[in-house]
Amino acid sequence: MTNGNSTSVHKKECRDLTLKQVTVFNDRAELKRILQCNAETGLNEIHIENVTNYIVHDSVRVDSRGDGTIHNVQLREKPANHEETDPPKVAEIRVKYEQKLDEINYLKDRENVLLKRIEALDKAVLEASLITYLLEYRDLKNSIEKANRKLNALLLELNRAEANFKTCQLSRSIVIDLESNEGGLIELEISYQVHGASWHPSYDIRVGTSGEQSLKVNKEGHEVK
Repeated sequence: MTNGNSTSVHKKECRDLTLKQVTVFNDRAELKRILQCNAETGLNEIHIENVTNYIVHDSVRVDSRGDGTIHNVQLREKPANHEETDPPKVAEIRVKYEQKLDEINYLKDRENVLLKRIEALDKAVLEASLITYLLEYRDLKNSIEKANRKLNALLLELNRAEANFKTCQLSRSIVIDLESNEGGLIELEISYQVHGASWHPSYDIRVGTSGEQSLKVNKEGHEVK
């Protein structure tokens, strides 16, 4: 496809590119993918679409093989198809949050009523009733504190879910500006890093005691996503 400025545009899905190598670090991973494309003579704009939302923005590197000179590489973001309503997960957490908020308001109303009863107690019945009311008041305060802790936890969960949803509302593409003198097949190696991956080593140590003594150590790396 050619745009109005005589630049040939090539669009590729990221998930369709050959995955050449994955290197896992402590808190991220580096991926290398291979893209083959028939470049046109002149300017070419190659779009690698729907890149992962967890890409590290300044980590994209591109090497080319064939008749092509890379002039620019950038990561572009644009709004994806927005949903007018909350996704199911966000909606579910929001309902729980609002229910817990209603529960707290109900408990606080009971607390206010109880305090007014204590203030209105007649001196004659004050001593007999005060203990009962104070015990009820203590239970109410404990219930309110417990509900508030749950409310704060739900609010954090809701904020995380909304942030993840907004992140997914952006579509990311790697755009490569390439110039070819003769056109033809070119191969690009695209490397980039992603958050949300790590690994930890584990060791299996075995000591042989029969016959010749030996020590065998096996080391494995376990990926954590």
